[in-house]
Amino acid sequence: MEIDYATKGTGGTMSAWTKLTIVSKGGLDNKGLQSTYYTPSSASDWSSMGILLPAAAKTSYTVFRFRYLPGNSVTLYGKYGGGNNFYMDRLTFAPWPAYVSNVKMGNVDVAVVPNPTNGDAYVVVKDADNTEAQVIVTDVTGKVVYKTTEQVTGNQARILIPHAVISVSGMYIVQTITGNQAHTQKLIVE
Repeated sequence: MEIDYATKGTGGTMSAWTKLTIVSKGGLDNKGLQSTYYTPSSASDWSSMGILLPAAAKTSYTVFRFRYLPGNSVTLYGKYGGGNNFYMDRLTFAPWPAYVSNVKMGNVDVAVVPNPTNGDAYVVVKDADNTEAQVIVTDVTGKVVYKTTEQVTGNQARILIPHAVISVSGMYIVQTITGNQAHTQKLIVE
């Protein structure tokens, strides 16, 4: 998928489209090839993605275009060109860099979602079967506001960060420790 932007100049005319980024099939395909009709049904079906906007795109009038060209190299349901379902949810534009990419810790994939949030948040840990995951949430002063340890079984675990412990708007630091690896991510609460 190619994502482009254009801005309105002082004369009211739109600029030419400028390529913001290209997201490859691997960046879009977070549920793998499905052999039956598929529709996202839970929060674990989604994967967070953030794109840094250049200064030129931060104007009072900017438009975006998403050009998705589904591949036609797969035959599904007896038809050529399967795999053309594309779902996007919670598109957010914010003035601060609130998004933190999924983080690969060795062979473990970790994401904090949704980010930013105005309710509960989750630490999603993938590919850490039979591992203990410890989550420590601190506010910007370094005070621990939440700490939990959970056993990860199966391919994926969602560890809840309750809204009650992150009810004050601002930035929090989420540290996730699995085995002998640790990673720190930002969480923005609106």
